[in-house]
Order: sequence, then structure tokens, then C-alpha cells
Amino acid sequence: MGRAAKDRERIERLYVLNGSEYSKRLYANEKEIMETYAEIKNDLEYIPQDITGGELCKKEPRMFRDVVRADKLEKGKAEGFIGAIVRSGHLQEMVDNVLDRVKSFSPNGEVYYRILYRLYFCPDPITNAEMEKECGYSHSSFHEKKEYAIMLFGVLFWREILECWKRSLGDKHVMDNGAEQDAPYSMEERADGERRRALSDRRSYDRRKGDRRKGERRVMGDRRMSPNGFGL
Repeated sequence: MGRAAKDRERIERLYVLNGSEYSKRLYANEKEIMETYAEIKNDLEYIPQDITGGELCKKEPRMFRDVVRADKLEKGKAEGFIGAIVRSGHLQEMVDNVLDRVKSFSPNGEVYYRILYRLYFCPDPITNAEMEKECGYSHSSFHEKKEYAIMLFGVLFWREILECWKRSLGDKHVMDNGAEQDAPYSMEERADGERRRALSDRRSYDRRKGDRRKGERRVMGDRRMSPNGFGL
């Protein structure tokens, strides 16, 4: 098994261990985030920061639901994802930590690091064609390594966000309704939590609606039995 195949196997395992799945759809969404970041990064200094991490904690469950489950991530949501991390005040720290881990991931780590840095993080990013030429790879080999680099960055960056979240909330997650629960640790758990809350809300709504219907039937029955027709 070659180095590239071993790297893919390891990256796929990381996604499984984080409760997700390595897929072309997820790659496309993570690439959209990276490309959006490269486009808007020079304007991020104008976004105010919330050092309490409140913005990130508020939006984080929805962000990862969108990234993991969306067939195609909309550009506006990618910008919102990046903006929430910027407001947390930890974006550069997270990026630096992840790039260091990418570099030391495997013998190909330096290549993955250079691809990520030159395409997305350096002051003046270059094009795919320029990067391909700079690396000296064939077209297919370059795009394979670019995919691994982005997927590796994505799963490692996810871990950085969770660590930031834990630090900000003292290992507790403040839900939208103000209640607290232990912070889940996987992409799928985040999305599953959203689904469970939606299902619970729906069931509560259906029960309330059902109670109203029963009440209406009782009232109608009483009205039919009443001599004056008003259920009195």
C-alpha cells in the first residue's frame, strides 16, 4: 500500500471516529468553506470579536449540520460559518494548530501543508494550475493530494472547534432554550441532537393539537346533547 492510500485510510478512520463519513459530498462542502475563506480573509479583521465564544456556541450545532448533511453548502452559509469562528476570537490560533498537525501527519504532511497554505492561507493565494505546476505532480495526483489535504484539515479543524467550545463553556453546551447538557463530540451527534429536538417539538405540537381536537369533539358532543344547543 502506497503512502497516499495509507493517508486516505487514516483520514477516513478519523472521520469514522468523529461519527461522520468521508464522502465526495462532504469534500465539496469543506472545499467550499476553504475557497470562501481565501476570498474573504482580507476582510475578516473588520468583524468584531466576541471573546466569550458565545457566537460560536450559539451557531455551532447548525453549522455542522449544514456542512455534514447539506447536499451542497451555500456560499452564504459558508461565510456565516467562518464569521462565527472569527467572532470567537480563536480563528488564527485554530488554523495554526491544525496546519502544524497537518504538517506532521505523515511523510506527505509537508505536501498537504504547502497545498493548503499556498491555495488558501498565504497573503496572496495562487491558483490550482499554479500549485500543480509548483508541486510538479500530474493533474490527477495533485487533485488527489489536494482532496486529502482538505479532508484532513477539515476533521482536525473540527476538533479545534470542539476544544474551543469546551473551554468557553466549561464542558457544558448552552442549548437554544437555555438548558445545559454535556457537549457532544461528533459531527453526527450534533446533527442528531438537532433532529431529536425537532422531533420532540413536533410531537409536543401534535399532542397539543390532538388535545385541542378532543376538546373540540367533547364540546361539539355537549352542544348536540344540550336542549338550547350551546352545551350549557
